Amino acid sequence: MSDEPSPQLLKALERTKICVWRWSRSTRCIQYFPEYPQGLFGLPREQLPRSDEEVLARIHPDDRNRVAKVYREAELENCGHEVEYRFIGPNNSILFLCEISQPEFDASGKFVGNFGTWHNLTEIREAENELRESEKHLSLAVRIAGLGYWVWDEVDDKLIWCSAEFAKIIGIADPDKAIAVLGSSGDQIK
Repeated sequence: MSDEPSPQLLKALERTKICVWRWSRSTRCIQYFPEYPQGLFGLPREQLPRSDEEVLARIHPDDRNRVAKVYREAELENCGHEVEYRFIGPNNSILFLCEISQPEFDASGKFVGNFGTWHNLTEIREAENELRESEKHLSLAVRIAGLGYWVWDEVDDKLIWCSAEFAKIIGIADPDKAIAVLGSSGDQIK
């Protein structure tokens, strides 16, 4: 069996934005599998981080101490880790990465490093941020317009959630009290 990954595996890693790596405790170096993680960082090959120090240098300053602590604890405890952070990419762009690793031991049981993955979550985090912004705008528009809305459980035929505006419209200050008062009084709402 070849040590080279199949073209299908390479394509799967690229499409899912996952990079596989090995970190050596003795050399503090990172080895990539395949050698060049296409598209993960958007960096030319010669700018890829090749050591734990180079990775830390590219982690967003607000995340760096937290991630360094995770690295130290994993090394001291001879264990893997899972951490998410912002990575500074090309032109100071921000990438959101999830790093997961498992410890590796030699034949005598000595911890020699970690084998792990980086998963580029940037598109997911950006979509989540856009959704949060959209929800804020919708909430503001609903509040300004004085609209109220609710969720009705058709199976149990009862009110299960309502907005603060809906509660105010029906003369009750607290949405939880509105739910308790209306309970299954569907005819009042429907």
